[in-house]
Amino acid sequence: MSHKLPKPPLFGGSSDKQQALIDNAAQQALQNLASQDGLTHVLLLVSNGKISRPQTLAVDEKYSSELDQVLSYIQNQGREIVDIKFDNEAGILYRTLVLYK
Repeated sequence: MSHKLPKPPLFGGSSDKQQALIDNAAQQALQNLASQDGLTHVLLLVSNGKISRPQTLAVDEKYSSELDQVLSYIQNQGREIVDIKFDNEAGILYRTLVLYK
């Protein structure tokens, strides 16, 4: 089943190539959503960030933009995001666990 994906606004903009990767990840996420049955389900996302040497405080625009769009796609399908947990390896690889209903 194919879903047409709306394009939520980006934080810092993205190239056509990056946008295609985000759209592909969102499409995969939508295809792997469990049926709406009132139970809490999990989706694991893996993404490369942009910040390789964390500063005292910095925003990883690439990761933030990608995650925001995928979460928007999930919510646009009528799903509720219950919780988000992440693990970061060396400042560049993010593993994000999304709990949703």
